[in-house]
This record gives sequence, C-alpha cells and structure tokens, in this order.
Amino acid sequence: MDIARANLIEYRFAEGDATRFPGLAAELVGLPVDVIVTWGTPATLAALKATSSIPIVMSAGDPVGAGLVASLARPGGNVTGLSSQTAGGEEKRLELLKELLPELSRVAVLSNSTNPYCVIAVQRARPGAAALGLSLDIAEVSAVSGFDMAFRAMSQRRPDAALVIADPFLAHERALVAKLMVEHRLPSIYAYHEHVVAGG
Repeated sequence: MDIARANLIEYRFAEGDATRFPGLAAELVGLPVDVIVTWGTPATLAALKATSSIPIVMSAGDPVGAGLVASLARPGGNVTGLSSQTAGGEEKRLELLKELLPELSRVAVLSNSTNPYCVIAVQRARPGAAALGLSLDIAEVSAVSGFDMAFRAMSQRRPDAALVIADPFLAHERALVAKLMVEHRLPSIYAYHEHVVAGG
C-alpha cells in the first residue's frame, strides 16, 4: 500500500438514486482504491459487478439471499462485512403493529423493488402477516416521482397502518415518507430510527 494514499478516503454518494451506483463504483475502481466500503445491497451489488479483485467491505440486510456472499461463515470472493439480517425483522414489526393496533387487518407495505433486499424482506413478511391474520398491500417506489401515485394507491385500499421496508432510497427520502404518512393519516413502523427522527 502506498503510504501517501494510506489515509486518503474517497467518498461517493448516490443521493438516494440507486441508478448512480454502477457509475460511482466504476469511478472508484478506476482511481484505483485499495478497498471499497458499501452500505446496503444495491451499492454492494454495483461494487461487486465493478470489480472481482478489490476487497469490498459491506453492510447489507441479507447478503446470502441477495447473492453477495456464498455464506456468512465463508463469504468467498472479494466481499466481506456485516449482515444486519433485518429481513426477518419485518415479521417482528408486524407483530408490534398488531400489539399497538389490535383491530389491525390490512397493512400497506412501502418497498423498493429495485433493491433485491426489499424483495427478500417482503417475501419474509408474508408468512408473519398470514400468521397474524393480516393482508399486505405492496406499494413499490424507486423514484421520488413515484411517491404520490404509491400513496394514492395505498389510500384507496384503506390500510390500517404502513410498514416501511429497510432501503437506502426510502431512508434517504425519510422526510418525504414521514410527511406523506401524516398527510394520509397512516400509523407507520420502520426499520431505521432515522425515519422516526424525521417525523415518521
């Protein structure tokens, strides 16, 4: 490692736009860097597609399910890091909603289908919902322009509450999500405390 570069950190932010991850990852690989640190499944997938030789240290919800690593014990390849395993937490969040709202029967789920982790999390939430006698209405949003349509669709189904799946884009737009939840009078539950701090 070049000592002059040892303390240099290159930051790149997608600013809530997952379509930017491949370009940002390619830019970092082209510098070149000694290691890439990522947060979330979409950023890690982009880095993995950009390089098979530069080490990637990630934090992702379900790295095995998303195909980022072979296993948690032996990740293989050039990816290692932390697994928050929050996909299983969606069932627990539904249980908490049911405790808070005993008459709960219909839950709107705000998700981002462009994030493989969100797809996994929704799949894992379904058995928990069925066990609690809840029906889930999935609302997909992957761009700011899609929020109004998603919330209109959610309101038409008259949900009793909303579950927001852990996702970097939805976390980036947490203030807007909180504002829309309040406007539509939807009790809501989140994976990240930042959503609550933003007014959720």
